[in-house]
Formats: sequence, C-alpha cells, structure tokens
Amino acid sequence: MSAAANSPSVAPVSNDPLDEPVTTFRDVDRKVAHDWSIRDACEGTQIFGATGSGKTTGSGYHLATRMLAKGFGGLVLCAKSDEAGNWRDYLEEAGRLDDRVELAPDRGQRFDFMDYEYQAGGGARLTPNLVALFTTAIAATGGDDRGSSTDPYWADALRQLVTNAIDLAALANKQVRLADVNRIITTAPPSKRIRAYLRSDAYTAQCLRRANDHSVKDELTANELVDLEQTIEYWLNDFAGLAPRTRSIIVSSFTSRVTGLLRGPLQRLFCPTDDPKPGEKPFTVTPEETRQGKVIVLNLPIKDYGEVGRFAQILFKTIWQRAIERLAVAAKDRTVFLWADESQYFVTNHDVLYQQTARSKRAATVYLTQSLPNYYAMLATRDPVSAAQSLLGNLQTKIFHANGDPTTNEWAERVFGRHMTPRETLGGDSLGHVSSSRTPTPESAVLASEFTTLRKGGPANDYCVDAIVFQAGQPRTARSLPSTTLPAWSVLKTAFTQSKPASSRSTVPSTTLPGVGAGLE
Repeated sequence: MSAAANSPSVAPVSNDPLDEPVTTFRDVDRKVAHDWSIRDACEGTQIFGATGSGKTTGSGYHLATRMLAKGFGGLVLCAKSDEAGNWRDYLEEAGRLDDRVELAPDRGQRFDFMDYEYQAGGGARLTPNLVALFTTAIAATGGDDRGSSTDPYWADALRQLVTNAIDLAALANKQVRLADVNRIITTAPPSKRIRAYLRSDAYTAQCLRRANDHSVKDELTANELVDLEQTIEYWLNDFAGLAPRTRSIIVSSFTSRVTGLLRGPLQRLFCPTDDPKPGEKPFTVTPEETRQGKVIVLNLPIKDYGEVGRFAQILFKTIWQRAIERLAVAAKDRTVFLWADESQYFVTNHDVLYQQTARSKRAATVYLTQSLPNYYAMLATRDPVSAAQSLLGNLQTKIFHANGDPTTNEWAERVFGRHMTPRETLGGDSLGHVSSSRTPTPESAVLASEFTTLRKGGPANDYCVDAIVFQAGQPRTARSLPSTTLPAWSVLKTAFTQSKPASSRSTVPSTTLPGVGAGLE
C-alpha cells in the first residue's frame, strides 16, 4: 500500500481530558503506533466492511471494549438478534455488568417516552419537540415509500396533523399520551358536517368539548387559548375539508408507524395507558443515566420485531440524542457513546445536526454498515447520496475492512485522497542521448482494489482482520515509543484480532494482540 509522505512534526503534550487515549492503532507499514483519543471518538466513527469481513468482531469489538474500559456510558441499538448478547459479553469482560440496562418487553422496564419528553420541557408544553420526534422517526422509517416521504406537501401535512393532535390532547386532558393522540387522529371529523359531529361520541369531538369547557372555566393560559383557537380551526375546517384520499394518506402515514407501539409487548414498555402504581416511576431508566455510566441496550432487534422495533429504537435514539444535547457537560463527566451495528436501519436527518456538536458534549458515535449504497437505499430523502455523504463528512474516523462493493471502495479511494510521488522518466534526442528526470506525479494514497484483498479473519487468517483507517492528518505520539516524534497521518493500515467466544475471554485487555492494542494498552 502506498502512503502519503509527511514531514515530521512535534506532537504537543496536552492536559485536555479530550486528548486522553482510548486505544492505539499500530501502523503495520511504518511500524509505529498512534493514539486514538476521546476527542477522536467524539468526532465520530464509521466502520465499513462486507458481510464476513470482521468489522463487528474486529474493529467493532475492539472499540466497544476499549470505550467500556474507559468508563463510557452509552446507548446500543440492535438490528441483529445476537447484538444484546454481544454487549452482555463486552460488559462482563469489562467488569461492568451492573451498568447494563436492557430495554425489552420481558425485562420489567418502563419508559413512557411521551411523558419523558413532556417533562423535559420543565413543565412547559413543547409541542414542537414532540412533533419533531415523531416526524424524524416516521421519515427515517419511510422505507421505499418515496412518494410520500420526499414531497414537501406530505411532510408538512403530517407535521400539521401531529401538532394539532398533540395540542388537543394536552388542552383537553392536561397530559399527552400516544394512545390519546392516535385516537384523536383516527376519530377526527370526516367531513364538514360539523354540528352533528360535535354532538357525537367520537373521541375527537369529546376532546374538543372538554378543551372548550376548560376555556369557559378560565382554566387556560393566554397562550393555550391561542392554541385552542388554532386547533379548533384545524380540525373543523382544514382537516374536515380534505379530500378523502388525501386525508387517508396523511392519517395512515402516522397510524401505520405507531400502531405497533400501542399493542402487544411494546405497549407496556413505551406507551403505558395506566398511571404508574404508587411508588412507581413513569420510567425506570432515562437517557441521562448514561452520563453516570449506564449502558442502555435496546433489545428490540429488527430481525425479531420488524419495523415496529426499528421505529421504537429510532424514537429512543432521537430522545437520547436530544437529552445529550441539552445536558451541560463538566470536565469530570463521563463520555457517552451511541452504537449502531447495521447502522443503515437507524440513521436519521437529525444525525448530522447532532454530530456537529457531539464533541463539545463528549459524545461518541460508532456506526457500522456493509456499504455506502446501504445508506442510499435507506435514507428517505429526495437526495440520499448527498444526505449520506453529509452524514459521513461528520464522522471523522473511517475504518475500512474487506469489501467487494465498487461504490464504497471507489468512494474510499477518493476519501484517502492523492499525493505526489516522484516518478523517474527517461527521454532522448535525435542524437541518441538519453536523459532522465524525476517528476512529481499525483497518485491515489489507497487504491480501490486494495479493499478487496484485506484479510477477513477466521482460522485461515489466524483470526486477524485487516483494516485501513482514515483520519484527517494531525501530529500523533506513540505511547509505546516515549519521546518519539511521528509524522501526521491520514492513511493507516492496521490489523485487529477477532473477539473470542465469551467463555475464553479474559477480563483483562490482552497485551499480545497483533496490530491494534499489541502491548500498547
């Protein structure tokens, strides 16, 4: 593998907690090692690798266990059925099983996300926050339904529907529950025959009458009176005047996503319809607890729970991200992480905004996926290519394992860039004189073809997994070589030892692994 030539530079000693090393990457070409710090972690990491390339058991396992060893708390999303078990093993290896919080229907946990978001406003009704939460999750799970997910009219109509349903629930009931919001949407006036409708037993009609009674009894604030006026106008005029097919599309874009949360095993977990029992909290865990070292594992694998599991995890992930953004961070606070293997199922439009401020909040992101086209296929936007590249531009560490996808490999070649390499050329004249010259020639730092030849672990490769790591160049110092000055780097070829079965793992990080972490921890 060719590598860019860099002139040596002195790496300044830093007392900034963000510069504390998490792990070390050994450059197998240049025989030196580079620290990967908390700062690097909080600038985001994307791991690419084909199925069977060793991305989960190689670099994924290594980063996960090193972050746990550093005391990080975090949130783990589960696409695969074995993900929760993997993280139980990781936490056990780190001696941190007591920090594990598994959110699953059979674990006795309870997280009323509507109540949590409602309280997050400090007692104020923050309808826009709840609306943004739903619209983000609904857009992310839009799948291939590009007709409704990319036309601005449908997105605006959905936002208007959810806004007025939440407002009406809050004005009529003095609380917001998903079941009530859903009932308001599904029993709203089907036409402009309003007089008969308002006298009916339809749930929305009951809520409209109840909210009006609160107004008559002078129980609403000035702001709430304005909200009530706009809400009545929407339900009795705007919504009631929609064409039946248009109304049906808008309503189903909401109800088709939330129905799974209102029945079966997920209802008690996320959307309880009853009040907490005496002494029982509406939530047994909160996103803020990850700052105290808890690792929340959303054991709702898509392979088992399908789209409702995906939708529920995206809701919780968005809530967690917003909580991290709200919290003030002190120097002594723990770093937290967001982890998603098969990350294409969980990315949202909010990720880019979140990642732009993640470093200042000491929040790391690690995403793993097979290929760039995975993101193109799952991002429900009019321009998924730009959306994916915007996200990846905010994940500064990129780790590439073996891959046969040309789109990903060619993009990776462009990411690593080109460098000038002196090339000797021969020339001559008509008299037979031969001359030579050295001319700087631009060449790719890493060729796309190199990603097809990386080792994928397993017995045939002595359980070694190759990877090529990218970071924008900056001075690095190897802890294994004190006082050694190293060049800046952006291209680093390394190797990871695959994770072992849980029964054979040591609770102490190995000091004999080749490549990453070999005697460097």
